[in-house]
Amino acid sequence: MNVKTQYPIIATPDLTETQLFYTLLGFETVHAGDEYLQVAWPGAPSIQIGFLRRGLPTLPLAFATEYRGGMFIGLEVADVDAAYAELKAKGIEICVEMGDTSWGQRHFAVMDPNGVTIDIAMALPTADAMFARRFRSMLQHVA
Repeated sequence: MNVKTQYPIIATPDLTETQLFYTLLGFETVHAGDEYLQVAWPGAPSIQIGFLRRGLPTLPLAFATEYRGGMFIGLEVADVDAAYAELKAKGIEICVEMGDTSWGQRHFAVMDPNGVTIDIAMALPTADAMFARRFRSMLQHVA
């Protein structure tokens, strides 16, 4: 698996308030949607935080804050389909099957032995143009 960056994903009831707070701290918004927000530190693209809107009825159980406690780990990879195949071949149980999100990622998830959900994703070529451009630009600086 070729991991490009790692970031926590925090469940929040209010993405707008969260975006304002992290913008005031100095973070730049990479993506802001109805379900998901991602921020990064200017000039340091490996410093990122994701925020998932709490209580979405469509979330798989592994991402339900009532079940997990509201904190996940996100791994952005170069090829999510290859990562999926690799982890399946190693016998790692997939707790959220592969799928595309409304915020422009293709992803799946596994759970560590401690119950921490690890979301493994890559940006889709059809993602929001600004998000995809800024995200890929950041990844070039990390690689």
